[in-house]
Amino acid sequence: MIWFVGQKSVLRWLLLMLAITTSNVVVAHSTPKDKQSYVNLPGYCVVKMGFGTKSQWDMWSERLPGGFNHIHHYCFAMHQYSHIQRIFPRNKKEDLAKRSYIKDALNNIAYMETHAGDKFILMPEIMVLKGRVLMAADRKAAAIVAYRHAMRLKPDYTKAYTALSDVYKKMANIEMAKQTLEEGLKRSPNSKALKRRLKKLSR
Repeated sequence: MIWFVGQKSVLRWLLLMLAITTSNVVVAHSTPKDKQSYVNLPGYCVVKMGFGTKSQWDMWSERLPGGFNHIHHYCFAMHQYSHIQRIFPRNKKEDLAKRSYIKDALNNIAYMETHAGDKFILMPEIMVLKGRVLMAADRKAAAIVAYRHAMRLKPDYTKAYTALSDVYKKMANIEMAKQTLEEGLKRSPNSKALKRRLKKLSR
């Protein structure tokens, strides 16, 4: 149910739309256009775009301090990455489409870095998404930096270690891939994902 009825809510919606359309980091064609587009995104994305109740809005504002006002950019980046994963270019047109999604996703992530900052609670996972997008662009060195950033922000963040290990594996640097997993296990000794990957690499 759309809750933005009444003058104050309408004003909030108009200001949000203005922020989105005037931002130089968002390209309209690659952003979600309706509620259905948000089905596979986190609940705060649905609420941020107005498809929720006022109590849900207040809840997410409290849970995501310092970043909820900007969170739609992260939602856009996740949406764009879902498209990137489904595009395997067979011609110039498809290659350009993938490049466009990559550019848009990185721009939205950059917006979050600038406006929400490292103290934002979701920044570690935002950095992991940045790394994945960079890997889709075959920018391995930059992806490593992004994953390391996530690890500095949240030293026990398992996904950062597994993602970084995968980069080294793709670079045929198995030793570094194993060291990364071992580093992660020091922080998260009970992680089944890290143990499973390390066991597989050690065969």
